[in-house]
Amino acid sequence: MGNVLLVFSVVLGLGAAVWAVLAANDLQKMYGTASLSTLLYYQIFVAVFGLYGIAGQGIVKIILAARGSPFQTMETVWHLFSFLGAPFLILAWYMFLRFSREISDETPGRGFTLGFFLAAFAIYAAYGAGLAALNYTKAADQAFATFSISVKVLFVVLDAAVVAAAVPHLLSAAAKTKDAAKGSAVRAFAWLAAAAWLARLLAFLASGRGGMLFSLYVLVFFAAAVPPLLAWRSYLLGHVPGPLETASASVVDMKTFSREFGISRREEEVIRQVLEGKTNKDVSEALYISVQTVKDHLYRVFQKTDVRNRVQLINLVQARGKAAGAAPVDEHADREG
Repeated sequence: MGNVLLVFSVVLGLGAAVWAVLAANDLQKMYGTASLSTLLYYQIFVAVFGLYGIAGQGIVKIILAARGSPFQTMETVWHLFSFLGAPFLILAWYMFLRFSREISDETPGRGFTLGFFLAAFAIYAAYGAGLAALNYTKAADQAFATFSISVKVLFVVLDAAVVAAAVPHLLSAAAKTKDAAKGSAVRAFAWLAAAAWLARLLAFLASGRGGMLFSLYVLVFFAAAVPPLLAWRSYLLGHVPGPLETASASVVDMKTFSREFGISRREEEVIRQVLEGKTNKDVSEALYISVQTVKDHLYRVFQKTDVRNRVQLINLVQARGKAAGAAPVDEHADREG
């Protein structure tokens, strides 16, 4: 019965993970932003680690236990799966931290990235060295048990550190944004991510008892990444026009529009980027200007065209082009990043 439940949990959890990857991939294709690429990679790395580092090791350990394998053999195999799967978990942590910055038009500096991976490599190398030492010296069962507990505690601490670094930053970004809908979505993402971490923690602590509780942990680990993604997906689809929606807004003669409203050449370049569905950060990278300069240009464009946000600007451009017959999008949404 326990094995059947584990298989069911793996299948159901993998279904949730696959959906999350496909949903993130669809969003990335629709909007093409750097932050959504990061979110997609996060979902992929979480799914791979869950399959290999958690579900895989659990299934193999059950098989070994059924065959009466020694304690040290089962622990070694468990650690081997964890060790080989750890790089995917490290990458998932980094992508989550990176997304928490990119969601507010920030990018982790090289120092942060280098420091993160150097620290991760040091911990990973120490893990491998400890595992090799245990097997080389043929340590006693108690030594293996102590090592396993230490690894599990380290996992919990590092996972908590990542969440503790990301969630406050997300909440701070939500408080600073002028877009109420985006701020609400960022807050929802942050709190759901924190709740997902708590659910993973509780399930992980209970999983040591094995049986149904380990099956529950497998399911929770896979599914925990879905609610935050749903919150952000709902915001994007409901409030942010994507390139597919704005493609019809590529006016035949942009110069005519610019002359009508007194748009400068640089402001016209920014408008063209907006029509492609790019965020402020993407526009700044494409035009080699700062994010603040992009915001300043958009502010002046809004003043000249008498609109309040990007979506109204897109609708105005549509009205002046051949796509005037296209259905307008929600005018109450703005897109700051």
